[in-house]
Amino acid sequence: MDRAPEKPAPTFTEMAVDIGLEFQHRENPYNDFDLEPLLPHKQSELGPTLCTGDANGDGLDDIFIGGGHGQAPRLFAQKSDGTFSAAASQPWDRHAEQETVGSLFFDADTDGDQDLLVLAGGNEDDLRDPIYTQRFYLNTGKGVFDEASDRLPPMMTSALRAAAADIDNDGDLDVFIGGRTTPAHYPFAPRSFLLVNDGSGHFADATEALAPEAMGPGLVTDMRFADMDGDRDPDLVVVGEWMNVTWYRNDGGHFTNVSKEAGLDATRGWWYSVAITDVNEDGHPDIIGGNLGWNSKFHGTKEKPIHVYWADFDDNDRHDIVLAKEKDGKQLPVRGRECSSQQCPMILEKFPTYAQYAHSDLAGIYTQEKLSGALHLQATMMLSTVFINDGKGHFTAQALPMMAQVAPINAIIPMDVDGDRHVDLVCAGNNWGAEVETARYDAGTGLILRGDGKGGFAPMPLSRTGFFARGNAKDLAFLHRGPDKDPLILVANNNDILQAFGLKKPKAGLAAR
Repeated sequence: MDRAPEKPAPTFTEMAVDIGLEFQHRENPYNDFDLEPLLPHKQSELGPTLCTGDANGDGLDDIFIGGGHGQAPRLFAQKSDGTFSAAASQPWDRHAEQETVGSLFFDADTDGDQDLLVLAGGNEDDLRDPIYTQRFYLNTGKGVFDEASDRLPPMMTSALRAAAADIDNDGDLDVFIGGRTTPAHYPFAPRSFLLVNDGSGHFADATEALAPEAMGPGLVTDMRFADMDGDRDPDLVVVGEWMNVTWYRNDGGHFTNVSKEAGLDATRGWWYSVAITDVNEDGHPDIIGGNLGWNSKFHGTKEKPIHVYWADFDDNDRHDIVLAKEKDGKQLPVRGRECSSQQCPMILEKFPTYAQYAHSDLAGIYTQEKLSGALHLQATMMLSTVFINDGKGHFTAQALPMMAQVAPINAIIPMDVDGDRHVDLVCAGNNWGAEVETARYDAGTGLILRGDGKGGFAPMPLSRTGFFARGNAKDLAFLHRGPDKDPLILVANNNDILQAFGLKKPKAGLAAR
């Protein structure tokens, strides 16, 4: 009797508890919709994110993960046997009242060790509150950090992510901090900051002088520095909600938005993540953008965009959110009479019945005058997408497979998972904070997309990969362990445990890109 062929063993094995990575993020209860009833999704549940680096100088990667309001972030130090231990008390413990969503290890003062930038974010407090103070910590060289409050300029923003690069070729690392949200003022863009390093780890705000178009580009969710045009300096690629995939070209330390010339000007979406690597092996870096996907009611396209308007529509001295879709050449409200009237009570007087409201278009409800004076943004691309670089400064969009469109992609790691020396994509994401008329985005279970080396990707089945990121996943990180240990993929989940998946080493080389 012939035996059935054995199923291949999973590539990933979940092992967080076994290696000492016991951490549960705690999100504080907060109802964003009390102040903004027509907000499409919460802005208070965006973390945590992860960063990795050798914090104590022992040659092993360590992990920093953010905390919620009232919860200090945590540093886990890797031991020689590939397990981890939580670091002793550190200065960020004194600021547990902040929501420390983002972080970044980098050598700010060029002394050979990894310093730490910790980003405060959230949506719960007035933007002028000190709770949004961004903090910088100098490394003593052995994984003990001292807060250096004089190293950063004053910054008023609710942030999520940052990236570092030597933008002016002077031998030190500079930083871009993306403004993620303006608390209780969605979708008004917060400030973003390009900080220039003086060489000693002191930073000055150079945004207006060097990158004026990046001061308030939108609701920034992610960014990467990379040499996109082959001129040997780091350009800046930025993505966000209601934003284009935006390329700021670096010309001698000055940044210019060249997205239109690059074919990226019609890419407005709800982008949540970006990665840069050469997916088709032609020597030019390509862009992978994680978007909302297609498994929602927000199907914005170039022909029929999704709209958001922001203005004081009912003259009560507070701006209101209005989401709209297009049908038969008219713009119609996405939200119904009941929810819309909670934000603008005048709707009940203007439309005494549901039928009257249902037969009116957006201009009939809010007046064309008000709409014309409002902040108006559109989304025309909702699919997670690869943008192929032709090496001449132009990109061509190529949607990822439909399995990648079932949920938001909040994080992407390009790497060779299966050992064939082609770039694969590790993806994860969900969003459990949708408004009441929209089911939460919870179809994401983690996804491995196998690359063919030509720019094409195909989903690998969960039964083959073992990579099961089923929670409210907000970030991923790749982490090397000792030479005889499997590397890790870490998954940071909002209001849930940290996951760690050991990756069985393939025969060919493995490298995160």
